[in-house]
Amino acid sequence: MALAASTNAAGFAKRSRKPYTYERLSDLRLGSSPVSVMGVAVLFKAPYQSRGRDFTCTVEIVDEGCSNSPVPLIFFNKEKEKLPRGVNVGDVVCVRRVEVGEFNHRLQGKCRNHSSWLVWGSSQRGGGREGRGKAPTLTSEGASWDSLEMTRAGKLLSWSTSVGTGELQWVHSVSPTYVGIPPDPEHL
Repeated sequence: MALAASTNAAGFAKRSRKPYTYERLSDLRLGSSPVSVMGVAVLFKAPYQSRGRDFTCTVEIVDEGCSNSPVPLIFFNKEKEKLPRGVNVGDVVCVRRVEVGEFNHRLQGKCRNHSSWLVWGSSQRGGGREGRGKAPTLTSEGASWDSLEMTRAGKLLSWSTSVGTGELQWVHSVSPTYVGIPPDPEHL
């Protein structure tokens, strides 16, 4: 397998690494951990204190293969600042080293301290091409990305733009206080 040159959040080239292989959400299976996934955010619940010692937040994502059945990604970290913040409906979320589990007969991804994540903002849309080749808007500490990931993020941004609000109309945002608030149309 060829090594891919990657870029870190500061824009500097990092040591070459094997490219990550991303699973389509429809191909996820219980026990297939760890996996890397990438999809369009359809729900975000801001970080809050869990029942234990960790902080947690939730991002539900879809891709071309499972637009009707979002996959929840549950993030855990002892430090609230190390969790994704400000993810908007329509953003592309990329998470590596996700543990696939099940809750209430539904697959979900658990993202712990060893998981890394990147978010490409939906504001990078523009005829479907502007998102390609642009750096992520949010990243976990030390995360890097390569041209293959930027291309895939651009394709997901284009796909989510092409399906528009008609197909994803059931999508809603979640705030720590209110559930089921319709998304701001500007973010779709």
